[in-house]
Amino acid sequence: MSSNRFEGTIPIEYFNSSGLEFLDLSENNLSGSLPLGFHALDLRYVHLYGNRLSGPLPYDFYNLSSLVTLDLGDNNLTGPIPNWIDSLSELSIFVLKSNQFNGKLPHQLCLLRKLSILDLSENNFSGPLPSCLSNLNFTESYEKTLVDTSTGIQDDGSWEEIFASIGGREFPLDDKILWPEISVKISVELTAKKNFYTYEGDILRSMSVMDLSCNRFTGEIPTEWGNLSGIYALNLSQNNLTGLIPSSFSNLKQIESLDLSHNNLNGRIPAQLVELTFLAVFNVSYNNLSGRTPEMKYQFATFDESSYKGNPLLCGPPLQNSCDKTESPSARVPNDFNGDGGFIDMYSFYASFGVCYIIAVLTIAAVLCINPHWRRRWFYFIEESIDTCFCFLAINFRKLSRFRR
Repeated sequence: MSSNRFEGTIPIEYFNSSGLEFLDLSENNLSGSLPLGFHALDLRYVHLYGNRLSGPLPYDFYNLSSLVTLDLGDNNLTGPIPNWIDSLSELSIFVLKSNQFNGKLPHQLCLLRKLSILDLSENNFSGPLPSCLSNLNFTESYEKTLVDTSTGIQDDGSWEEIFASIGGREFPLDDKILWPEISVKISVELTAKKNFYTYEGDILRSMSVMDLSCNRFTGEIPTEWGNLSGIYALNLSQNNLTGLIPSSFSNLKQIESLDLSHNNLNGRIPAQLVELTFLAVFNVSYNNLSGRTPEMKYQFATFDESSYKGNPLLCGPPLQNSCDKTESPSARVPNDFNGDGGFIDMYSFYASFGVCYIIAVLTIAAVLCINPHWRRRWFYFIEESIDTCFCFLAINFRKLSRFRR
């Protein structure tokens, strides 16, 4: 019942229907909170995105241990991801994008071993990125792409017309029993390669995406995430992440889209990333990265300046900054120095200059106190200097006054 103009709240009877497996009420005008007190143990696919639902995830979802797809994107839902989320052991597609969820990501999220699509973008999640998410193996799954139902139903003469109208097929086993088969293709809208795409059917089977963009995550990117060898797209853009880009990302051999833009990452871009031969989108713009850009070969030969802009200390092609001109001697030292040598030299200069100045003043004062002859000469010199300055100003002031008349 998607893409209609339904309004009001979701009837709890929908979640109490015996044998219900697939529920799609997406892209309507439904409001209110998610139903409470329901009992639908057979429910496997829930699509409620594109409505105006509000409130937190209800505890009643705890009982949906058979759930494969939970898509609640583009609503007004709030609160954190509950700690009981690991009870959804069959969950493969988990989409909460464009809501108002907040809080830290619970470690129970890492226990969803069948999870292959995780989209938490455009929310208010905060805290560090859990390193345990590297436990997700992103394996292929047929369950997340196709719904096949087969149910024994008594024939009253009308089933043939009904199933023909909804695209089903019937298999008569005898004169009274029909086994209808209804196939529904699961579709999910994801952001990849800088665009929105709707993936449906067989191609979704092998999709593996993690999108945590547009949140308030802090800290460093876990190096353990280099173990996500089967991931297709990783988007961490528009957060407050710091630290280095992990060199372990060179192990993401299947990745096609990597977006780390609009963060506070620093240091050099790992040269090992050129080994990612399937990479079609690479974006590290608007960070604090420095040093040379990766070598222009393989897929990196296709990336233009937009992939690196907003990093003033980056140099090398395809940027206009030449490393010979922009890299100072302190920037060319080994990475262990991190370019901090320049600041240490300036502090040493200021300290040594101040010490020398104080020693010179104290030396002059000591000499004048000990030697009366030099003391008299000093005061005589000061007096002569004052008289000379006074005469110079008096003569030039008269000339300037006459000139003005």
